[in-house]
Amino acid sequence: MADTSGKAPEDESMTKLRLTCLCGGVKASFSVPDSALPLSFDICHCQTCRHSSGQLAIQACEIPPQHRSSFSVEGSIAKYDATGKLLRCFCHTCGANVYFEDMDTKDIFFDVGGLEWEGRSDLLKAVQHIYVSDTTDGGMSVWLPDLPAYREHPDHGPEVPLKELIAPKKAPVTSTPSSTAAKEKEYLPCYCRCKAIQFKISRPHEQSRETVAGPYADLLKPFVSTPSLVRQNRDNEPWHLSQPDSTRYTAGLCACNSCRKSSGFDIQSWAYIPLVNLHEAEDDSARPLDINALKKKTNSLLKTHHSSPGKYREFCGRCGATIFWHCDERPGLMDVSIGLMEAPEGARADNWLDIQTGRVSFEEEAVNKKFVGSLKEGLKAWGNGAQG
Repeated sequence: MADTSGKAPEDESMTKLRLTCLCGGVKASFSVPDSALPLSFDICHCQTCRHSSGQLAIQACEIPPQHRSSFSVEGSIAKYDATGKLLRCFCHTCGANVYFEDMDTKDIFFDVGGLEWEGRSDLLKAVQHIYVSDTTDGGMSVWLPDLPAYREHPDHGPEVPLKELIAPKKAPVTSTPSSTAAKEKEYLPCYCRCKAIQFKISRPHEQSRETVAGPYADLLKPFVSTPSLVRQNRDNEPWHLSQPDSTRYTAGLCACNSCRKSSGFDIQSWAYIPLVNLHEAEDDSARPLDINALKKKTNSLLKTHHSSPGKYREFCGRCGATIFWHCDERPGLMDVSIGLMEAPEGARADNWLDIQTGRVSFEEEAVNKKFVGSLKEGLKAWGNGAQG
């Protein structure tokens, strides 16, 4: 008779999987039999996951129920009840999402960015997109079109072709003399899931173009292959704008170790926004956002982690969403998490952002190389007009 207990045979080799956050303050682990590898993970595009993480989509993997008892976690964990069903757990110090728990079923899902691969290549595989209907435009799913896609969870209905889940694409906004004044009065609302952190973005204007952009982002000038003098951008090219007269901001994806470990996900989505275009959510005068004032206003729920000298990461201390990254080298710019944005055209905010398709920033540091590699190829195809 076949063994249906779900337990690994006593003589089967086991692998211990470890999770860590950026600051190292939280560590978790669990064990699975080698026969269970690679574990399958979902790419979730739901509104709740986007705003509680700051990401375009999250990557989460269920710990097999029969091995759930081996899961252990230590360190200063903050917990947030996002829906009355899922308890999200993140590092209190650096904001890294570590795992979440279904309070009804007690199922545990770990956020895959914290996984220590330790030279392995067979630990995880992406299997499906879920809750794609929440994105309107397909979000990140259009860059991984070969995976099955579902309107909600697979339990709630069959797989659906991506083209049926995506609203007709509208042309990105471009500058014209007749509409520039109206566009400059437009705002893009941004908020985390619990809405403790809220702000808005305005369209680029003359001050945006005069902002000292500082060194190029790796997204545009790869650190590993660009001469230092070129990277420094001494001519102050406004690389944070898709074109000098553009009404859209440069944006893209990052796979660096710091972003992965501080968010808890393999891919971090950033938009490069001048400080002069960030404003308090309720301020009709469109006064530029003051980070210290926002911390005071939110009773220090906007938390800062000094990830390395001269570099700063902000996250919501209540729901764990990644908010900003900024550094001393380019004080006029803020990296803003795209998942916080609420654009009517969809999750990618295509009328506001020019998402770069030629590269995933710091792709050389990716640990889940197959996933990031597939994403890179999908980005290029989408950029060439194959998707969306």
